[in-house]
Parts: sequence; structure tokens; C-alpha cells
Amino acid sequence: MQTLFVTGATGLVGSQVVLEALTRDYKVRALVRSRDPNRPLVLPSHPNLELVPGDLNDSASWVGALRGVDVVVHAGAMVGDSGKADDYFRTNVSATLALLHGAKNAKTVRRIILVSSLGVYHGRDHFGSDENVAINREGLDAYTRSKAECELRFLEEAKILGVSAVAIRPGFIYGPRDRTVVPRLLQRIAVGSLVYFGGGERKTNCIYVKNLSYGIFLAMDAENDMVNGLAFNLTDDPTATKREFLESLSREAGLPAPRASIPRPVALTLAEISEFAARIGLVKQPPVSKAAFKFLGLNLHYSIARARKVLGYKPPYGYADGIKETIAWFRETGAIPLSKRGAS
Repeated sequence: MQTLFVTGATGLVGSQVVLEALTRDYKVRALVRSRDPNRPLVLPSHPNLELVPGDLNDSASWVGALRGVDVVVHAGAMVGDSGKADDYFRTNVSATLALLHGAKNAKTVRRIILVSSLGVYHGRDHFGSDENVAINREGLDAYTRSKAECELRFLEEAKILGVSAVAIRPGFIYGPRDRTVVPRLLQRIAVGSLVYFGGGERKTNCIYVKNLSYGIFLAMDAENDMVNGLAFNLTDDPTATKREFLESLSREAGLPAPRASIPRPVALTLAEISEFAARIGLVKQPPVSKAAFKFLGLNLHYSIARARKVLGYKPPYGYADGIKETIAWFRETGAIPLSKRGAS
């Protein structure tokens, strides 16, 4: 029985990896934040699950738990489209490198998987971009810049240390136990404030969390000479347009789908003004961010050919099935917002 160490274990991705690992008879050590009373634990009681209370930024709280570990899945990160750059880099870069060195010193770890992001690419339209496209260190915001720096330094340092390392680049992740992005989308759909930027026919880069977990386990099990030091793009297959995704989300939630659209240049200008207002303290959160512009306005189609060929990636869920399961979970937890406009 192999032992798996998972960071970010109460988050959307980490919790799914933990649940999947338990069904595969792994022993799991799950890093959980013990000092956050507002973040409910989403992991079940299980004889093969050990909770490791700790903080990703405090290596002393978790480094001992790496002893005897076979595989590390690093899903923990600071996410969002606002915040201090130093905070993003401390959590997403420095803590990742500390985890890598901890895995090396543990001597038993055969592979470490980094959950990176498709945000490491340039914030522009993409039409089948693959892993040969250069990473952009000058991203749209502090989050994407930190993720780009994290992945580059992670793979470089792992090579120096002789640690088998793989970076997984998912797109926009959705699924059960999402406490941030899908709830925000549903709230905006419910009140009628969600609009398309330049129409809704451009591609999304979405991935259902169970498809992502499936891809992570493929990377964990692959032969070392096939995957060591590589990055893999992962999305649903096929991907949806923005209109297809949001209409499916609205339909399953019983909400009227977004219809309105504004030109992309106007949306980008609004995002720039909003983020400037947030930087100088006029608003706490930018009403329109560059991250929102990217999600709603850019064509985000990335090639997953490498994952298909090397990992055998054939995602088991289509986006429509993923959305159905996601909304079913939201209904069970009472998290579906009521429409203020009436169904259409």
C-alpha cells in the first residue's frame, strides 16, 4: 500500500485527490489548515486517512509527515485575482520549493506532482497552444505570475535535486466542494449581472475536477522516463464555448442564462480601470478583473495531445455531465442562489 501526501487537502482539487486515493487503497496524509475556523472540513473519517494540521508556509508543521511517503500531490496554493504579490509568491513559490526539498530529504518519495495552471501562458487568445509555447513570467496578475514562477523553478530545482517531478496545468476547475468560482458565477447569473465579453462563442479551458484527478493519477502511475520533468495541459475533452458552459450551468441550476454582451475592448478597459481603482484603495475588489476578462472574453483552447499520447488521458466526464454533478452537489448543500429575475 503506497502512502500519498496531499497539500490543499480541503480545497476543491486536493479533496478530490484524497477521495480518489482512498478508493484506490492508498494511505493518505492530508495537510489541513487547523487555524481557519471558517473553512469546514470536507474529508471523511477513514482508517487510511491521516489529517496533518499545518500551514503550507510553515514547513516545520508538515515536514515530518513526509517520512515514508511515496508520492506527493501539491494542490495547495493561494488563488484569486487580487491580493499582495508578496503573499502569492511566498505561498506559491517559496512554499513549493520547501516542499520539494522536504520530499528530497524524505528519501522515500518517488514522484511529486505539482498542480500548476494554464494561467502560466500569456493572457491572450489561444487556439490549440501546447506545452512547447513558452511560459509567461509577466502574467495578467500576481496569481498567474506566481504560478509561472512556481512551475519554472519547481521543474528546474527538481532536476538539480534528482527528484521525479511532473507539472499538471489545468484550466478553470469546477466541481463539487467548490466554494469560490462556481458560487460566484451562480450569484452573478441569478441577479443578471453576468455578461459575455465579445459574445459567447469563444472556447473555455474548463476541466471538471474528477477529470483533473483522473489525469493526476495517470501522471502518478506513469513510467519515470516518460513523464519526469514534463508539464501537461489538461482540460475537458471536448471543451465548451463560454455560452455552452454558462447556459448548461444556468439550466441545471434553474436560472435564466446570460444573454447580454459587451465589446471586448470595452471590457478590457473596464478591467484596467477597476484594477487601478482597487490598487489605490477606491474599491476593495475590482468589479471587473483581468482574470474575468480572460475567462469571459478570450478564446482559451489548449492542446491536450501530449497528455493523450504520454499519459493515455481520456477524461471520463464530458462538461455537461460534470456540470450536472456539480449542481447536484450545490443543491444538496443548499448553495444554489434564487434568481431575482425569474426563470426563462
